[in-house]
Amino acid sequence: MFGGNWSARNGLLSTVPASANGAKALATATAFSNFTYEAIVAVGPVGNAGLIFRVSKPDIALTATCGYYAGINAQNGRLEFGWASNPGTRLQT
Repeated sequence: MFGGNWSARNGLLSTVPASANGAKALATATAFSNFTYEAIVAVGPVGNAGLIFRVSKPDIALTATCGYYAGINAQNGRLEFGWASNPGTRLQT
C-alpha cells in the first residue's frame, strides 16, 4: 500500500476518500509477460480511481510512479487512459 487508509471487507478493497492523493495498492514481486485485468472500479462524485499496471518505482504521488493507467474521472465525467513516468511527468490522457 502506498498512502491512503485501506480496508478489505466482503471481497472489496477500498480506501477512505481523500485519505491521500495518489494512494495506491499494488501486487508487488510479480512478473507477468501477458495478463488480463478485471476489476470493478467505483469512485464518488469527485476524484478519480482506476487501475495501474506495468508499474515501476511506486510511490504515493501519481507522477512519482512509472506505469500505465486506465480509470474514471468522476469530476470530469470521462474515462482516462495514460502513462506516468517518474519524475514529474504528468499523466497523459
